[in-house]
Amino acid sequence: MIHLNPLRYKIVGLITFKTESPIHIGAGGIEARRNFLRLPSGEFLIPSSSWKGAFRSISEKMAKAMRCGGIEEIAVNFYRETQSGIRYRSEDKSFEEFVEDFAKRLKGEEGKWVKDDLGKLVKVLEDLGYSQEEIKEVKERGKKAKDGLAYEMAESYLALYCPIGKLYGNGVLAGKLRFGDVIVKECRTHLRPGVGIDRKTITAKPGVLYFIQIIEDAELRLPLILDNPTPGELDSILLARTIDYIQELGLSIGGRKSTGLGRLKIKEDGGEFYLIRLREDDKLAIGNPFKKAEKLTLSEFTRWLRGNS
Repeated sequence: MIHLNPLRYKIVGLITFKTESPIHIGAGGIEARRNFLRLPSGEFLIPSSSWKGAFRSISEKMAKAMRCGGIEEIAVNFYRETQSGIRYRSEDKSFEEFVEDFAKRLKGEEGKWVKDDLGKLVKVLEDLGYSQEEIKEVKERGKKAKDGLAYEMAESYLALYCPIGKLYGNGVLAGKLRFGDVIVKECRTHLRPGVGIDRKTITAKPGVLYFIQIIEDAELRLPLILDNPTPGELDSILLARTIDYIQELGLSIGGRKSTGLGRLKIKEDGGEFYLIRLREDDKLAIGNPFKKAEKLTLSEFTRWLRGNS
């Protein structure tokens, strides 16, 4: 939660998409008819998790292509999604070297990558939930600290500097970027037939026929909230580049993407965003913040994120 306190900026916006191909968001199950996810009231639903996964996937690729430099680049290089969550480790000696550098700085020596002064470093570790005894253990024993404590502590510290984690969250950070569910108001729908595939022979399985429910010709208005973005910082630039990518190449969501389903394109007008300054001259914005909010177009929003406004 460190990067969200105190809250200074909040951006509330909508990005408007048009379907370029039919979409299927599965409701689960392996029945012969595979329905689109719906609300109890009957409307089709694209949940926030589908949007977050699609955006995150693009941001991961963009981050690894960026030249971040310093500890941020190390965090991105070590970033992995595993069954147990997001991790910041590697199997080669590079992570060992980072742990050694981290422990050296904790002893008060100069570090190659860890540059925080000792007081700040200790305060950050305490904020992450480590006790004075645990910090002392790593300070005195380095990589030999019991139960792999130095490795765990170094990984948690590294997660704080990951621009992907800052946007979408990880084991130690709440994500700045949140998505809303999208309820599909108007669309066309029909059933598309499909067949099961034998993965060994890459041929159709005999007797396995099913139908999936798809929607098309829909306009989708995606709500999002961005807390505490700082113009020009790496996570803000990463989000701007992610949106640029989606504007240029589109976005894929839902199931059966390999067969051409789930392609979206941002509409020409893009959407709208409201920049709310929660603190100005030490005065907290109260009442209806939208009265004083600055309205931005999509291009103005990405320029602001880059620090070019």
